[in-house]
Amino acid sequence: MEIMMYVKPGCPFCNSAQKFFDEKNLEYKTINYFEINRDEMDGLMKKTNNWPTAPMIFIDGNFYGGYQDLLKLDNSGKLDEILKK
Repeated sequence: MEIMMYVKPGCPFCNSAQKFFDEKNLEYKTINYFEINRDEMDGLMKKTNNWPTAPMIFIDGNFYGGYQDLLKLDNSGKLDEILKK
């Protein structure tokens, strides 16, 4: 399982998402949104349907939204199902 987040420096929701994964002892990779090239940005926008905010959270290559979406998945129990795959 691979968790990857595109983050922006100083973003409170990005920090909260990182803390969330830290508290669950889950490994994740962060990528600074401002350090990716134009081709990567175009690909990211296609994968996220032009998602407007950070973080952008991916699990095993699938886009799940931002921090609030992560909390909804966790509260519904769906996150555990996703992480067990």
